Amino acid sequence: MNNGVALTAQKNTGQYSSTYPWISGIITTEGKFSLPTSSAWYVQVKAKMPDVSQGMWPALWFLRGPSGSPDNEFDAYEGGWLGTHVNQIMHTDFFAGQGQVQNAYDTGTDLTTAYHIYAVKFVPNTSITVYLDGKQVWQVLASQGYTISAEPYQIMLQLQVTASGASGWHTTANSSTPKSSMQIAEMQAYTP
Repeated sequence: MNNGVALTAQKNTGQYSSTYPWISGIITTEGKFSLPTSSAWYVQVKAKMPDVSQGMWPALWFLRGPSGSPDNEFDAYEGGWLGTHVNQIMHTDFFAGQGQVQNAYDTGTDLTTAYHIYAVKFVPNTSITVYLDGKQVWQVLASQGYTISAEPYQIMLQLQVTASGASGWHTTANSSTPKSSMQIAEMQAYTP
């Protein structure tokens, strides 16, 4: 990504605006590479998140590649969950064979005011650990009874905009929701 990139969500003024009221983007490794299935891996992203108080839904997530199982989506960071300080809340979840393991938690840091490092360490059959600025904020362990299979995960950085259907758990867009950007400075992926 060289000098960084911005994913920008803006109102659609084109031909299909009544069907697709917003336009945004996604960066994915699909078709380029998948994370290894024979060893542990570590991914980190340096990003500045948009204000999520009016329906922005920034995310760093992992979806198994075409040769993987139909389950095992893993969302390391999702923004926009409801709470006292929405721009401080980070949601993480993993879809294990035994069900969804998730938590929405207050990081104590406004994620919109500066760049932060979002990181994941995935150790097949052992653990998934999420870090914010080097501090562990979430973890799931195989020893807790969850299957943590090695999957050919692809990396996805995405900025979506929510609609009223998500209003019970997520902020939603309205007529005054402004154009917003998720600023991504860099992404690194490697095996430790």
